[in-house]
Amino acid sequence: MSTRNAVPQYRLLADHLIQRIHSGDLPLGSLLPTEQVLGEQFRVSRITVRGALRELELQGLIDRRPGIGSRVQSPPREPAFAALGDTVDDVLEFTKDIPLKVLSRVQLLVTAAIAADLGLRVGESYVRFEALRKKPRSPAVVYSQHYVPSLFAPTIAQLADVRISFAQWLAQARGHEVQGIDQEIVAIALTEEQARHLDCAAGAPALRSRRWYYGGDDTPLLVSSSVFPGDRYAYRSRLRRGGARPV
Repeated sequence: MSTRNAVPQYRLLADHLIQRIHSGDLPLGSLLPTEQVLGEQFRVSRITVRGALRELELQGLIDRRPGIGSRVQSPPREPAFAALGDTVDDVLEFTKDIPLKVLSRVQLLVTAAIAADLGLRVGESYVRFEALRKKPRSPAVVYSQHYVPSLFAPTIAQLADVRISFAQWLAQARGHEVQGIDQEIVAIALTEEQARHLDCAAGAPALRSRRWYYGGDDTPLLVSSSVFPGDRYAYRSRLRRGGARPV
């Protein structure tokens, strides 16, 4: 399978299978080819096949049973935005193709309050971008504030057509790749300002993520604070004990 644009092979295979399911080529109730057949057909490893099937299972598109195989099923009704977060690539991919709409760009010096909240240094110069991720004729799925060191901050015009992760765009612009992400996710109630941007009621449940993105040699790229309405977002992960075989 092609690896253009550095998209992981398991995701390419998963996208191919999802397309076949949506087109009816793999109809409801049918069994997918076995892991061995898929690996031989697409010339990928068993681990890659299992990663692709795992993603389909997490999206509710297949039901996997030992001794039976992977059967296509109707996906459950779910929030409009479901994210997988096991790897750096997963985090970078989950806003792919959702347009970034920049609301404001403000240069500032880090205050004590911002430093305490985001782990930045008091007095350093940053540009704060206020932004939404929103598809046409659909409600916003996330409201974010992104903090970029002033020296490397782009203009609003440069971000007009961004449909990938902001951190990924910044890394590419600087000739880097995102090598590491620290993140924290907590439950919150929407403030009036957050609710206004997201077209929700103030006090409604939401998730807030704070992420620190790093390039090579732990170069800081971006710090973000993002808010996701509880009824539009699901965060999914599957964990295994050390030594367990991947699904």
